Amino acid sequence: MSAGREGSAAVARAGRLLGAIAAAAGALLLAACGGPAPQVQQTERAPTGGPGAAHAVVWGQCGRDLLGLEPGVECGSMTLPVDWADPAGETFTTTVYRKKADGPSRGTFLNFPGGPGSTADVGFDAIAEFAPGYDLIGIDPRGVSGEGAVLCDLRETLRLPLVPPADESPFAGFAATSERFSSSCATRPASLQSHLDAYSNARDADALRSALGIERVGVYGFSYGSLLGARYAELFGSRVTATVLEGVLAPQQSATEFETVAARGAQQIFDAFADWCSAADECAPLGNDARGAFRQAVGNVEAGRVPGTTPSGRAWEPAAVAQLVEGAIGTGDFAGAVASLADLAGDDPRGFDEGAAEDDASSQWFFPDRIVCSDFDLRVSSAEGMRALLAQTTAVAPDVRVSAESAGYLATCATGPGPSQGAGAPFAPTTDRPVLLVSNRLDPSTPREWADQVAARLGAKAQHIVTELIGHGGALGEPDVLAAVTAYVDAATG
Repeated sequence: MSAGREGSAAVARAGRLLGAIAAAAGALLLAACGGPAPQVQQTERAPTGGPGAAHAVVWGQCGRDLLGLEPGVECGSMTLPVDWADPAGETFTTTVYRKKADGPSRGTFLNFPGGPGSTADVGFDAIAEFAPGYDLIGIDPRGVSGEGAVLCDLRETLRLPLVPPADESPFAGFAATSERFSSSCATRPASLQSHLDAYSNARDADALRSALGIERVGVYGFSYGSLLGARYAELFGSRVTATVLEGVLAPQQSATEFETVAARGAQQIFDAFADWCSAADECAPLGNDARGAFRQAVGNVEAGRVPGTTPSGRAWEPAAVAQLVEGAIGTGDFAGAVASLADLAGDDPRGFDEGAAEDDASSQWFFPDRIVCSDFDLRVSSAEGMRALLAQTTAVAPDVRVSAESAGYLATCATGPGPSQGAGAPFAPTTDRPVLLVSNRLDPSTPREWADQVAARLGAKAQHIVTELIGHGGALGEPDVLAAVTAYVDAATG
């Protein structure tokens, strides 16, 4: 999505994370729809029975000129059933990846990427760090690549608020806007949009394993991929050696639980930022008072004093302030958060260029956030329900009020489609080895509390490593964490 016209210093500071995400999303769409057709080099078909027995991998050239690939990564395609309960029904084609080990292979790791929206080769480098000498494989999640990518009308997407309104009349308008947005989203085939869930993705991944003739695999899932990896360890635990889940999602949550935990996590990161600001020279533009500056920025937005649009092209709303701050402090860029608040909190607040969304609008846009609706029931049917939900998030997050990222999922999923059958089931791995969970102390996207919930439920079937980092990801860059994960993998696969 647009972060405003070039030349805006404010956009460069406050919108760089959003811009990077938007650029990656756009590149993924172009790569998915505009890449050359693979030239067949080799076909591999499952040699035995099982989910992949009727499905072949066709290896060919990679149509990923924009994003690129790591050296040595091979690309292929698989055609799979839309609905695994009806294997003879409609099909879709997706992209698969393989990177063979240098020298004799110690085994195979199956990668489930984050996002939602990342391609399945994203994460190969992380696995190679803690599991050197392994072959790596992955299959693009549903809704991510090729004709199956989730596409929504950009203008309808930008009309969605970050947080659904809680008053009766605005909520009625939001419901109509949400319906138009929902109707604008599509996949090919259309039926795929009702089968984007983690269980379906897990079955796709096992079809790949079977097609390649691999008996057992290690599993790595990052962020949203942790949910897919968890479901794989449930359905196919007898085929799993080690399970490493980083940035963990807890599957068994209502909309209120999902938003409340996320808001509490966002507030904890803001508290760390505010504590830093109170004594940091870099925070002098805010008078060393982050809380006061945040309130002033929100007040300016509520009073309509901030011109233009947000960096993503949406109309200003209070949660947009939280979104900008989250985007900076969630990556440890406290100075960037100061710059954003200084622009918005003054007597003459500076926004972004009006009309940017219309200038850059196209008919359809890759919008993988829609995938979340298949795994979590985030529908809110009334203004009363929205008021009750926001009362709980505000109680645990008095400054930021919501997690802007998670509230965005709420707005995206408000009118459906609802989650797939069984999507809310708790994580119940059937592996014979413990699952390793890796979390950062403060994470803006997957709060540590979600991993704590999973660890508590699994008991002795889980090990949980928690770093002191602030941010989403990066744990494996810590030498002691990398050593611990490597030791776990060696023990589990030895």
